[in-house]
Amino acid sequence: MIEFIFTVDYEIYGNGSGSLEELIFNPSESLINIFSKNEADLVFFIEVAELEMIEATGSDPAIRLIKNQIKQICQNNFEIGLHIHPQWYKARLKNGQWILNYDEYNLCLLSEDRINQLVNRAISYLRYLVEDSSFTPIAYRAGNWLMTPTEKMGRVLATLGIKIDSSVFKGGYQHSTGLDYRQAPPDLFYWKFSKNVIQPDPNGVLLEIPIYTKMIPTWKFISRKRIGMEKKAVTSNSLKNKMATRIHDFLRFKVPMKFDFCRLRYDELKSLTDELIKIDALTPAKYKPIVLIGHTKDSPDYDIITRFLYYLNKKNIRCSSFNVALKELGRRKI
Repeated sequence: MIEFIFTVDYEIYGNGSGSLEELIFNPSESLINIFSKNEADLVFFIEVAELEMIEATGSDPAIRLIKNQIKQICQNNFEIGLHIHPQWYKARLKNGQWILNYDEYNLCLLSEDRINQLVNRAISYLRYLVEDSSFTPIAYRAGNWLMTPTEKMGRVLATLGIKIDSSVFKGGYQHSTGLDYRQAPPDLFYWKFSKNVIQPDPNGVLLEIPIYTKMIPTWKFISRKRIGMEKKAVTSNSLKNKMATRIHDFLRFKVPMKFDFCRLRYDELKSLTDELIKIDALTPAKYKPIVLIGHTKDSPDYDIITRFLYYLNKKNIRCSSFNVALKELGRRKI
């Protein structure tokens, strides 16, 4: 039994550039409309650090639209997850441009007290946005997928009531940050963990439901479209630096392609789905939550998304949420 969990990271570009209206509000309005019409679930991972800092400085008047939209997301019963890019918390606004603080880029490398402080702050701001002081998100996604080293971060998230992490993408490797998910369980669609996010632990404090990936030849991954998207998010100099550091990541025959509904072509989305249907046919009684990822900032192709949702409906594949997945796994006593 497969179910698709569509997730979208609700954020502007990673260097702090771009407008809230163009990169978050407008794309999200279209996604809300499409998924509502198709009666399909969609999980919004709200990047709260940037929104808090933008509101505090008044640097983008569209923050008002964003706050109203997040209320609309709740009213439409879409699930909200927690997403944090901690480099925003000590950011400075200079001459209209954000100078981000990369000293705290990876939450997992900080002291447990500091992790607890920042995650508490993020949840508090999320509660403010949804106007519910008791709200606690079920799922978390780390900024730049950095859920390693895991132990302190996992303990803090579990203590604060978060149940699921969805940061892992199998085969993932980033030389510059130390992220290495190449040893993630290849045949598992979910697992509990404690000390290491990619090491299953039956007594784990959190549940990992990873972003689905397929290993593909490196030359296929480095496409003109993907390079173009990188250029939108960085300056020319930082692009050169980023590509130079990424050389280490691509020095292998195959790299992971995420199940990205905002970047992949329709034929790629359909092909991945058809492969999963064949896999599911081997063990149809086994529950298989499949996490797809997208970003509001990636200029989604709404026609492709609409066609893809129609195809899933034709194949009787339900678009679900982490809340539903958690209940299903609880029913199965996993």
